[in-house]
Amino acid sequence: MPNWEKVDVRLWKKDAREQQLLFYEKLGDRRWDFIEKKDWVVLQRRVGYALCGPPQCEDNACLGYSEDQYKLIDKLCNVIGKLGKSREKNQDDVWIAFLFVSVKMREKRMLIPIFKVLKTTTDDLVDQCQFVD
Repeated sequence: MPNWEKVDVRLWKKDAREQQLLFYEKLGDRRWDFIEKKDWVVLQRRVGYALCGPPQCEDNACLGYSEDQYKLIDKLCNVIGKLGKSREKNQDDVWIAFLFVSVKMREKRMLIPIFKVLKTTTDDLVDQCQFVD
């Protein structure tokens, strides 16, 4: 059982709150983001920011990320796009939410981005989702 009052745990909680606030400010507070296929670069930029943080350079060919980072971003966006295609309407469009889990294990800290893709909404408004991490 963790001791929530230890200095390092309190510091981690403070840092986690600050990170969550930063993502809220950068990505917004909507339940879902609707991204049309024609705006695919918007999805790539948001996934890139979630995975790698802000772009490190002005190179638009790779959205400001290294070639390896861009390949990972593009691969993940393709998975997200395929998962979102099962919706009844707007087959090529994506409904997505960005979640971030802050983890502390002993001295290690991690921030894990999770992408929530809307598959369908039932008549009783229950969302059927697929999670990608």
